[in-house]
Amino acid sequence: MFLKKKITAIAIVLAAMTTTTFAEGFTPATDKGSVTLELVNRSIDSLGESATSGGLRLGGSIALTDTVAVELGLTNFEFDGEPLFDVKVYVFDAGVSKMWILGNRFSIKVAGGATISLADYEVLGYSSDTDALLGLYAGVDAGFFITEHIEITAGLRYDLVEDTVGSLDLSGTTFGIGLGYNF
Repeated sequence: MFLKKKITAIAIVLAAMTTTTFAEGFTPATDKGSVTLELVNRSIDSLGESATSGGLRLGGSIALTDTVAVELGLTNFEFDGEPLFDVKVYVFDAGVSKMWILGNRFSIKVAGGATISLADYEVLGYSSDTDALLGLYAGVDAGFFITEHIEITAGLRYDLVEDTVGSLDLSGTTFGIGLGYNF
C-alpha cells in the first residue's frame, strides 16, 4: 500500500509535467551530470523467509563524457521479518555508468560499482550495533526523456554484499522507478 501511494504521487507529477511543452527533435542533456530520486523495492532472504522492503534512493552523477559518468547514491530500506528479524539498512554506493541515447527520447544505462551497507538489526532477539558491510552492485536502467532535462527511469539492480548480518543475507535484487533531472 505504501509503495502504491508513492507510485500514484509520481504519476500525478509526471502527468502535470507532460502538459508543458513537449518539443520534438531536442537532444537530451547528458553532458554535465544528473540527480535522480527513485522509489525502490528490494527482496532479501533470511532463515528460509523472504522479506521485501520499499525505500527511496537519491542518486547523482558527474559526467566524464557525454555518455560515461561517475555515480553516487544513498538508499534506505527497512525489513521487518517478525518474529525472526528487523533490520534498517542504508546503502551508500559509488560507481561508473555508461549511457546510450536511442533516438531523441530513450536511454539505456548500465552501471556498476562498490557499496557500503550500514545495517542496524535485531535477529531472533539478538541486538547489535550498526554493522558496515562491503559489497558490489551491477544494474541496468531504461529511461524516457519528457523534456531535454527531465527523464523517467525504471531499473533493475543486483547487490552482492560480502557478509551477513546475523543470519540475514542483504544481497538481493532491487527494482526502481524514478524521476531524474539531467544538467
